[in-house]
Amino acid sequence: MENKTITLKIEYFGDDKDYQLIISINLSIKHLRNSIEDLLHIRIKKPLKLKKAGRTNLDNLNDEEKTIEQYRLRTGDTIPIYREDFLGKKK
Repeated sequence: MENKTITLKIEYFGDDKDYQLIISINLSIKHLRNSIEDLLHIRIKKPLKLKKAGRTNLDNLNDEEKTIEQYRLRTGDTIPIYREDFLGKKK
């Protein structure tokens, strides 16, 4: 079975920088959240939000057991992390 990956844009408003995260579409949303936390060295409140490429509204990624593929995330989609979304630095 082929392990497809996508590249997501992470907009982190804690330092006003944008990051890119390459991740397998077979992984869960919980794994995605953990990967973002590791990338940014923070702890995130749940749920993550998603901004689809070309759209302005945000979708909640409420079910952390669903996979990235089930939520239909694609390369170019954005996960915004606002200041009020993080709980502090990850140890």
